[in-house]
Amino acid sequence: MRYFYCAKAEYVNVISQQGISSNEKAIPIIVVDERFLMYQFVIDSYAFEILETDEFCFFEISAEAIASNIVDLQTDNLFAPFFKLLQQSNIGKNFLTPQVTDRYDSMGFDIGVFLVENKQNFNDTYKRKILEYAKESQ
Repeated sequence: MRYFYCAKAEYVNVISQQGISSNEKAIPIIVVDERFLMYQFVIDSYAFEILETDEFCFFEISAEAIASNIVDLQTDNLFAPFFKLLQQSNIGKNFLTPQVTDRYDSMGFDIGVFLVENKQNFNDTYKRKILEYAKESQ
């Protein structure tokens, strides 16, 4: 499995320097099978529909950082099977790998900040196709 944490763009430097911490004693994460290649679409959808942002950062979480139970995140989003809660209050920065791109550098974005893409495909029909693909890749 692969584990990701997605946050609004303004938190990229704080997370890179300090890791992830939560006062809620649970950290929302995205969990996908390692063979699932469409994870970026799922993360875009999470940023846009759950975080309600067009600019985001995300980090891959090392499996060694997972020290507690993972439970379902309660949401009516069709991608809910990917959205989970890690029942622990922090993840050290040493367990995080920032996902980076130079792609938006010319637009003035920090390295590690992404723009939500393919919003026109954030509909139930397309999401069902992605879910079917996810099942096939397991």
